[in-house]
Amino acid sequence: MYQSYNVKLDNVLAFTEKISFKVGDSIRLKIHSKKECFGQLLKIEDSIRVIIDSIEINEFSQSNIYNPIVGFAWRTNLKICTDSLISGYYLFRIYEKQKPFIQHHHPIIITPNTPPSISIVASTNTWQCYNDFGGISNYEDNINPTYFQRIISLFPSLKPITYCPNQRPYSFMVNAENKFNSSFIDEKNTGLINELDTFGINDLPIISYDSISLPNQHIFGEQLLINFLEKNNFEYGVYSDFDFAFDAEIYKSDLIIFHMHSEYWSQEMIGKLESYCANGGHVVFASGNNIYREVEFYEKGLKVYDEFDGYLTRSLTGTAYTETTYPINSSYKVNLPKHWVFKGCNLNNGDTICINGSGWETDKMGHGSSKYKVLATGLNKIGPAQMVINEDTNGGWIFNASSMTFTQSIQNDETTKQLLFNLINNSINKYSDSINVNLKQ
Repeated sequence: MYQSYNVKLDNVLAFTEKISFKVGDSIRLKIHSKKECFGQLLKIEDSIRVIIDSIEINEFSQSNIYNPIVGFAWRTNLKICTDSLISGYYLFRIYEKQKPFIQHHHPIIITPNTPPSISIVASTNTWQCYNDFGGISNYEDNINPTYFQRIISLFPSLKPITYCPNQRPYSFMVNAENKFNSSFIDEKNTGLINELDTFGINDLPIISYDSISLPNQHIFGEQLLINFLEKNNFEYGVYSDFDFAFDAEIYKSDLIIFHMHSEYWSQEMIGKLESYCANGGHVVFASGNNIYREVEFYEKGLKVYDEFDGYLTRSLTGTAYTETTYPINSSYKVNLPKHWVFKGCNLNNGDTICINGSGWETDKMGHGSSKYKVLATGLNKIGPAQMVINEDTNGGWIFNASSMTFTQSIQNDETTKQLLFNLINNSINKYSDSINVNLKQ
């Protein structure tokens, strides 16, 4: 079941020994290249900016022996100093000198030395659980025989633990830049739309589910919130899920934002969330399918266990995921227009906000949600996201958009921008009363 086997390697591939590095650490890259290549270090800001260009990379073939628990045992053949970098989302791009279209990207998180006011937690556990490089992820199994998979489907209790090692490239990042750029040619395309369900509210194009490329769900899907923070000069730091579990510095932040698809949580992460909130912390779940599956960290990656009980998730975040909406997108209808979250938005009860922000995977209230108020409800015909908030007497609060496509609405909806600003300003109280957005009068 867990024996090593040979894997066909692409011409250019790369990964790092861990998902995140603190400013001052050396990024240790393990690169496989069948031809001479160039490397680049890129940073996601209000656009994708080149930080280091034209790194010479010689031909270097790594081993194709893969173990489903350990991953690859590749040699480190490039180190990048981070002394002059700042915290954020980075990409290492490698491409052939003679054929630049043959390329690979690897995401890298750089964490700050000093805790910032705003901390972003990237959905790095989810990235790895969707990664099927080597033939197996939590969703795909191209290694075990079909008869074995059929037996497991009939007797789930016999299913072995799924290991998701981090010592491997990301399968969905091969030629990822091309996929990303093509999905944003039309400004009306949010990049994460499957099928619109907006009751004729807007004229955005219908895009089939099969046309949605995975990078838009993972690291590139998280770019729009970063664009917003950069354009409005908000100071922030970025952390991985592992950092949230084990780096105590993040809990000194005024606001922690969980990004886009925060599905896979460990017991350490849950305990830290409870502790942070009990001490007056402010939390934004700008995401959907939150705290849905349990994982355990091990030295080389993640072990994936069963789904969490919905009551636990709803007691922590106000809502929990169900499949009834998937993969339909819609907007939200406002339920509490006078709440401070909507300050400066000039809303009335029933107004529509966050175009296509309720969709793909959405979370709903249920047993365990009693502490939460419903701010807005998706217009989806069934299974809409419920945007909720819980305000504690200690001054802390948890806001939950309950939808994977929430941050995608930043592109086309000014209310989403003002809503995000209000959440940031309430937790930090260092910025002016509004941002430069064109809200309806």
